[in-house]
Amino acid sequence: MPVAAIVAIVVVLAVLAGWVALTYRSFVTLRNLVQEGRRRIDLELNARYGLISSFVEVVATHAKDTEALEAVIEARTLATEPGTSMTVRGQREDHLTQAISRVIVLSEQNAALWADQSFGSIRGELEAIHTRITEASRFYNANARDLNAKRESFPSNIVASVFHFGHAEYFQADPTRMVLASDQGDAA
Repeated sequence: MPVAAIVAIVVVLAVLAGWVALTYRSFVTLRNLVQEGRRRIDLELNARYGLISSFVEVVATHAKDTEALEAVIEARTLATEPGTSMTVRGQREDHLTQAISRVIVLSEQNAALWADQSFGSIRGELEAIHTRITEASRFYNANARDLNAKRESFPSNIVASVFHFGHAEYFQADPTRMVLASDQGDAA
């Protein structure tokens, strides 16, 4: 075999090895960004869960009907169950958001509750958390989309298959559905 052919084969193999290494590295980067996004969502959801306990306490001191509060507690319990996929978590978060929104809409008829500074403070904190959940969801979903697109595209799908880079599920909760102020009562 001529030396030029051997050199050409070595160059092709080196280029191929370099491409595999770069593609692998980009998958690792995307996987890490997806994991970071999930941690950011978890952080904000945990802050929300803690705040919901205070929310329930404040509303319970003024509420006559506790059925809506019990729905919030049940939805929170379900949402905090470990080991669920991002898709299921999103659905459970939507259910929790709807339960909280229902309490807020019902509480609009309770002047003493709306006058309670703790209730106003908690509503403001919920609003801030929902904004951060939305931002974290966008970050997570954008990176999940990029990972999935790269994983499904040729020829990088070969590297994904060989090194077992999995599909990232989207987090599709819609915390913007939360009703937080009396002028939004029609949004629920």
